[in-house]
Amino acid sequence: MNSTQLNQIFQTLSFERMQTYENKTKTREQAVELYLWNAQISGAFLFPLHICEVTIRNAIAEILYTQYGSNWVNNYMFINSLPNHPKPKYNQRTDLDKATKQHTLNYIPKIIPELNFVFWQAMLTQRHDTRLWNSQFQLIFPHANLSRSVQKNREHLHNDLDIVRRLRNRIAHHEPIFDEKLLSIYNKIIKIIGYRCQETANWVASHQTVTTLIAQKPKI
Repeated sequence: MNSTQLNQIFQTLSFERMQTYENKTKTREQAVELYLWNAQISGAFLFPLHICEVTIRNAIAEILYTQYGSNWVNNYMFINSLPNHPKPKYNQRTDLDKATKQHTLNYIPKIIPELNFVFWQAMLTQRHDTRLWNSQFQLIFPHANLSRSVQKNREHLHNDLDIVRRLRNRIAHHEPIFDEKLLSIYNKIIKIIGYRCQETANWVASHQTVTTLIAQKPKI
């Protein structure tokens, strides 16, 4: 690739964006190679991230159905169980209200995917232990670590989801992920899916391309 071609790519993608990659490499050609790999590994993560998010939201929706009934999205006991701070960084009640208003018939299978990933992660906090997790965690996530308490398992799952969600958001915004601990995060994704269903986790592991691309990361 000659200097004219490299300059055109830099101009198209913006010199500011490419500066992040150029700072990590020795030449512009290496920067473009790293950018390409970053895009490829980001794409490869979409499949396991997709299955992880769907697995978690379906699992938690199941327990909400059990605890609050088939119309749990409108159950006042459930709504009142959500935090209601005046100026929260993220407001679960607002997210829920927005999702339900988009589907006037309150068709739950349509509402579930409208709720943000962080909504489901936020359900795995201590405030829900008494209502949900103390009695239901092991039923919903039968393959979680049996040597840990329910509270510890719930806490580990919440923290792992936070790491996974942050990577997901960086990918969604086309941000660099080459400095992230990608193999560790991939393993967390597989572990989370496996908490719910080991067969599904094995299926994802057998069809993913993340680990192959991690091994092909350009030398920088």
